[in-house]
Amino acid sequence: QVIRQPSGASNGNTFDRNGDMVTCEHMNRRVSRTYADGRVETLVDNFEGKRLHSPNDIVLAKNGDLYFTDPPYGLRQPNGTFAAGDMPFNGVYRIAASDGSMSLVVDDFERPNGLVLTDDGQHILIDDTDRHHVRIFDLSADGTVSNGRVFADVTHGNVVGRPDGMKLDSQGNLYVTANTANGVWVYAPDGTLLGFIGVPEGPA
Repeated sequence: QVIRQPSGASNGNTFDRNGDMVTCEHMNRRVSRTYADGRVETLVDNFEGKRLHSPNDIVLAKNGDLYFTDPPYGLRQPNGTFAAGDMPFNGVYRIAASDGSMSLVVDDFERPNGLVLTDDGQHILIDDTDRHHVRIFDLSADGTVSNGRVFADVTHGNVVGRPDGMKLDSQGNLYVTANTANGVWVYAPDGTLLGFIGVPEGPA
C-alpha cells in the first residue's frame, strides 16, 4: 500500500531505533522521518547552514546513529548537467542519536552512494559510483571513521560497474548493484569477487 505520496523523490530508506521510517529525499534535499500516523518531519536539510545536495542512501548504527550519503544526482538538469550545490564536495554524514547533531564523516568521494555497516559495528563500507569502487573504513565508538582503503574495484574484464545500492549478508558477503547486465555483484568478506546473481535488468 502507498504510505507516502508525494514522496519527495525518495531514494534510500531505513528505520530508526524507534521503528519510524527515515528517508533520503532527492527533490526536497533532506532526510526526513515518517511516523506511523503519517506525520513527516525534517531531520536534516543543511550542513553548517549550507543546503544538502540530494541525500541518497542511509543506514542505522546499533547505537542509533544514522549515516547517509549526499551525491548531486537530484540536482541533475534536463540536459544532463548538474546544478551547482551549496557545498564544494559530495559528503557522507552522521546524525548522532544522542543529540541529533550532524557531522561530516568523509568529504573526498566523487559520487558517494550506497553504504553498509558491518554487524560488529567496527567498519563502514561506502561505494563511489564514478570511481567504480567500494571503500571500507574503520568506525570508532565516537562515530568517526579512519583508515579508508579500497575494499573492491567493481570491474570484471572489460565491464566497469557503477556501484549503487549495497547490502551485507549474515556471513559478511557484500552484494552490490552496479548498473550492469551481469546482475548483482557478490564479494567475499576479503573483497574477492565471488560471482554474479543474474536478473532480467541491470540493477541499481
